[in-house]
Amino acid sequence: MNAAETMDDPKILLAIVGIAWTAFLALAKKGISQVEGKIDENARKVSQLQSEMATMIGDTKYRIERNFRDLVEESREDIKELSSRLDKVANERQGEIGALKIEQTERLDEVRRRTVSRDEFRLLAMNLHTMMESIQHHIIQTGAKK
Repeated sequence: MNAAETMDDPKILLAIVGIAWTAFLALAKKGISQVEGKIDENARKVSQLQSEMATMIGDTKYRIERNFRDLVEESREDIKELSSRLDKVANERQGEIGALKIEQTERLDEVRRRTVSRDEFRLLAMNLHTMMESIQHHIIQTGAKK
């Protein structure tokens, strides 16, 4: 049998086409299984990365919360310490403040004793004005003496 006769025989041609399709299907199956393997491998990698990211996020969140709690606690302690210092200083200065208040009150009383009020000044001015008028009136009536 030569090549032309082989191509004319439908059984042989059908067998060749069957073998070709079988080979093609085997290659396609092998390619598909390789692609499926890569997809499965990528899915495992993605799942592993997601798990690692979730762990990292959880650890980071825990560290942030712990640091925040520590910072809040330190701030509370600092505030308590500052408050106690302020109370201590205020108590220490209370005597000085009382003495200063007494001293200022005494100074104000002394200034008030040495000064006159507006009403007293007006009364003094009116008295002086009345005296001036009476002196002028006396001079006008009696005349100026040489």
